[in-house]
Amino acid sequence: MNRGTAHADIFELSLAGTTQDVRNALSTCRALLSPICENPQKLDDIELVMAETFNNIVEHALAGQQGDTPIHVSCTQDGDNISIIFKDAGRPFANNVPPQPKQVGTTAHAKSLPEGGFGWGLIHHLTQEISYARVKQQNVLTIVINVATPTAAPHQNPS
Repeated sequence: MNRGTAHADIFELSLAGTTQDVRNALSTCRALLSPICENPQKLDDIELVMAETFNNIVEHALAGQQGDTPIHVSCTQDGDNISIIFKDAGRPFANNVPPQPKQVGTTAHAKSLPEGGFGWGLIHHLTQEISYARVKQQNVLTIVINVATPTAAPHQNPS
């Protein structure tokens, strides 16, 4: 991280915790991030991380709440890193800790697993840092992504 660079605000948005508002926010965030992230594949990764995070907020933290509970998201840049901060007034993570990625051994093991829960694996794989705090009845999840690093190459099986 380049410590000599001051934080630059990229965006700050509030949206209702609905599927349509999440779609609209993803499109807006992508447009606002494109000037600082020149690699289209990396921009896709950032959008995927944000989509998975929003999905978890809507489906888990805000599930069962009345009305359109707001989600606040902001983004700052510090050198080659961006920090995306998600805030919501939903249920906290169990034990106040974000889920760890699920481990999959063999293909047979993967096929026997239930659907769901693998978004956190993507989030962990595509980010440099994840931190969580519960502050004044709000979830505050911060995700740090390096916009300069190339996208991870897919794992290939040795022949």
